[in-house]
Amino acid sequence: SAATWHTRIYLEQRSPSASKSSSSSSSDKLLILIKQGLQQVPAAEAGQLWQQAFEFCSSRPTELQQLQQLLLTAVTRTAVKGPQTGALGATVGTCLATTWTVEGPDAARQLYTRLLLLPPAGGDMFRTMVELESRLLGSKLAAMHSDGSKLQHEDGKLAGDAVQRVRAVYDAWVAAYGAADVQLWVQYALFEQENSRHGPGKVYWRAVKELHEPDEFIQQYRSRVGLV
Repeated sequence: SAATWHTRIYLEQRSPSASKSSSSSSSDKLLILIKQGLQQVPAAEAGQLWQQAFEFCSSRPTELQQLQQLLLTAVTRTAVKGPQTGALGATVGTCLATTWTVEGPDAARQLYTRLLLLPPAGGDMFRTMVELESRLLGSKLAAMHSDGSKLQHEDGKLAGDAVQRVRAVYDAWVAAYGAADVQLWVQYALFEQENSRHGPGKVYWRAVKELHEPDEFIQQYRSRVGLV
């Protein structure tokens, strides 16, 4: 069971041999144990094991890449769209965030691009990428406006590229979950209101067209975003 594997990995992590950072053999043994657990526990029950695995690999890029491949295999085998929150999508989100931190934004984007070729693991995959890209966008905008007299054309282009990356994630997100998620469309509209010179009107009309029941969206849009 997942609980049994969790306990085995927990005990191995805290064994005297594993506590010696110089012991590569103990790290290898722990990684093998983690991989065995992930391969034997059903994906729907393995969330805690994945969390242990990502914590273990938070400073080990090579091992993290092995986990990425295992996760891609798990998503492929699941072969169905996950829920908007939780389940395997939450694991994918954690993997993307860990990859962003350990290997950098480009590596996380490459992993995300590979995941886009598979059935959506869950809304948390997209939510995590929006948060990561939005954080980077915010830092670029803050840097641009810290000294307005030194704004350069290149600065504006970098910010524009960052906006486009967030927008691309939203587009993929609504394509997967937009038929029934009012809050997702409102969030997308608010992003466009803040970051697009053309405003959120295009998002509004897309939402009205694609939502099964758009009335609630129309009400929330008018109260939170404004009139079209």
